[in-house]
Amino acid sequence: MQVRTLLTVLAVAVGTAFAAIAPAAAASDKIAIVLLHGGGSSGSQFDDMRPIVEKAGYRLVTPEMCWGQSRRYDKSAPGCMADVDKAIARLKGEGFERIAIAGHSQGGIFAIYYAANHAGLAGW
Repeated sequence: MQVRTLLTVLAVAVGTAFAAIAPAAAASDKIAIVLLHGGGSSGSQFDDMRPIVEKAGYRLVTPEMCWGQSRRYDKSAPGCMADVDKAIARLKGEGFERIAIAGHSQGGIFAIYYAANHAGLAGW
């Protein structure tokens, strides 16, 4: 399967998974997704799927994580999660009330790790 096709399938899956959040949200609620990239990659790995997710009505944030290509594990696991905290704080500052976390590959493992240690997420 080509990478572009795989990313499109992933975008549709993410959009479908988070669509369940939307009916429960009031019209004024904004929903954002913090999407963590895979090991040795970067947030730009989601550039092809960004328009699909955003067209579905979600704000997508893809922070550069400590396991990324340019950072090469420059922090411990808890330290890496501080980058997610910063992304969530920024989204809250922009008015997003409901925030979900997801990830690809190693980012998926860390999304689960983050959700297990942080209450108040709209989904994971």
